[in-house]
Amino acid sequence: MVALGLGLSIPAVAAAEDARRVVIWPVGDAGEAIAAAHERIERLGDVVDLPASATPGASDEEQRLRAEASASVEEAQAAYYQADFARAGELLDAFLDDRGEVLASQGCLDISRHVLLWLGASLAKLDRGDDAAEVFSLAVTLGQDEIDRALFPPDVTAIFDRARAQVAAAPLGRLEVEVTPGAAEIEVDGRTAAPEEGPLDLAAGRHVVVARRPGYRPRAAEVVVAGGEATRLVLGLEPADDALLVRQVALLRRDGALRTDDAEHLALVTAATGADLIALVSDAGEVRLVDAAGEDVPWPEVPVDEAGPTSEQGSGEAPEPAPATPAWRRWWFWVAMVGGAAVLATGVGLGVYYGTRPEDRTITIVPADGR
Repeated sequence: MVALGLGLSIPAVAAAEDARRVVIWPVGDAGEAIAAAHERIERLGDVVDLPASATPGASDEEQRLRAEASASVEEAQAAYYQADFARAGELLDAFLDDRGEVLASQGCLDISRHVLLWLGASLAKLDRGDDAAEVFSLAVTLGQDEIDRALFPPDVTAIFDRARAQVAAAPLGRLEVEVTPGAAEIEVDGRTAAPEEGPLDLAAGRHVVVARRPGYRPRAAEVVVAGGEATRLVLGLEPADDALLVRQVALLRRDGALRTDDAEHLALVTAATGADLIALVSDAGEVRLVDAAGEDVPWPEVPVDEAGPTSEQGSGEAPEPAPATPAWRRWWFWVAMVGGAAVLATGVGLGVYYGTRPEDRTITIVPADGR
């Protein structure tokens, strides 16, 4: 091609918008509807599904905790049966110091009770009856109704019975629980509590409080309530990591508690999936787009050349082609015409010149002297 030097500027192509991530959330029995709407939703960006419903059973973290507890108790039992009660007590006390709060936050109070029983028995065998009674009292508070009298000797079971009687006769105290951020579920000694309705009346002594809220890691703490007095406990929750977020969504979905009208659940789903938009698909095939705050988002238009025919209403009808521009209205037509005319004029002029020249003749130059 010949450079015309017309100084034509080519407009810069706008950078494509960052690809969005869309999570599909079925509303009701929308299995077939999702399959039908999937292609349309794919035009918006990368499509992901909700985390699968959690299967019954312990989480990976809970399984690790149980394995650690089993190893610690087995080692302590071996020391106990060898009459090394001090070693047994040290092992069990260290395990509770390190993993006690995690056990409670994971809902593994059965492990806590089991460890407490063996710790109390070890202390009883060391003639530390008061310490053993305090440990047994916490086990009773956490739901340990009885002790295996065939496994533990009478001197141990007698201290357990004393501890159980002390818990039953303990005066009441009051516990105020404040959680940041709020709207958390509270468990006290493994039982659901409602501190928002006022202070909790609890038996004086040691208690385990757990705060849970979707989107955050559960938090557990041990508190001592004094009889006839008010005790205040403040717990701060930390954001959950990605793995825990996915599991929380899966658990809510398994329990049928995941709600599209709950702004907290919408935010939880987008955080767990990394999605920018949520496509709520009804069993009738209707698709509603919302953001993490639950606000409706207009269905965006997608360029036809990138995603096929579409419209804001998603009718699926292809737009009519734009009428072709006549050649005589395009800039290149006139450039070609002017350039062609110039070439034609030049050709005609040269043709006239060369075509009208006289025929070539031989010219002889004669010297002046006639030679």
